Amino acid sequence: MDNKTLLKGMVKGFEDMGGKFIKVDHFDFFFEIKKGSEIDNDEKLKRAKNALFSQFGLGLKIRRV
Repeated sequence: MDNKTLLKGMVKGFEDMGGKFIKVDHFDFFFEIKKGSEIDNDEKLKRAKNALFSQFGLGLKIRRV
């Protein structure tokens, strides 16, 4: 699987669990997370952050709304 497909899948997964993609810069992905949604779980967010960093070298910034 190429990196572009993997990246699209990760963004789609966040959105399916209640997140909203905001933007990406050279260092981080930015998402808004709805409070109480499926992705509003510290352990899931920690695993997602680790996956983004290991695959793409990017961090994860979230804002809970």
